[in-house]
Amino acid sequence: MSREHVLPRWLRDAVEVGDQPGTHILGIDQERVREWQALPFTTQSRRVCLSCNTGWMARLEDDTRPILGPLIGGPIDTVLSVDQQAVATSWALKTAMCVQLISPRDWWPISQRHFAQLYESRDGRLPLPGSYAWLGRYRASRPQTRHLIQPLQIDAETKGLAHPPDAYAASFAVGEMAIQVVGRFSPTTDLTLNMGTAWSRATVKIWPTTGGAYWPPPEAIDEAVWGDFAQFGAAAA
Repeated sequence: MSREHVLPRWLRDAVEVGDQPGTHILGIDQERVREWQALPFTTQSRRVCLSCNTGWMARLEDDTRPILGPLIGGPIDTVLSVDQQAVATSWALKTAMCVQLISPRDWWPISQRHFAQLYESRDGRLPLPGSYAWLGRYRASRPQTRHLIQPLQIDAETKGLAHPPDAYAASFAVGEMAIQVVGRFSPTTDLTLNMGTAWSRATVKIWPTTGGAYWPPPEAIDEAVWGDFAQFGAAAA
């Protein structure tokens, strides 16, 4: 096993951060699972094998940096290609799983099967089947990072019934970019999500997609509405 940065070190170059330790809060299902003090972007997991850390995961970081780095640094007008959207979505899935690795095992909403599926598709550069992703512009009073993972029950046949979660949502805010990815464990049908007008104005859907994604969205996500963005289950009515 090797040490893998939960949030990659290249984010330090995209976000203005100081050299003083800050408070890191890991939230799962709207609860604080872990809180600690550390320098920004230094938290590591010891649960990643060396060949993955230095192989396909490193290549994914290299591919993602020129795509998301400019968005994290500030508002620019750009269009993300289909390939760039696929890379960004795969990166969000990988990062969600890395964040989960630093939490207690009894708080793992992402199944081991999804870890295996991500590994098996590592060279295809396409997100896992049943993945959905959105980009938003995040506006905070000071530079910060936020992340939240929560289990979901979104398939119509089981929603609202006493069934275990069939999906998860992971949300991250870094600099001026927010990204959210939803993964379904056993997607058998296409999913139609009614996200509402406010959500649509504050985000850009990047997966599934068939064309370019125009950035930035008309409105920004601020600290006051971050909870609504991160609480995917409340929005996906």
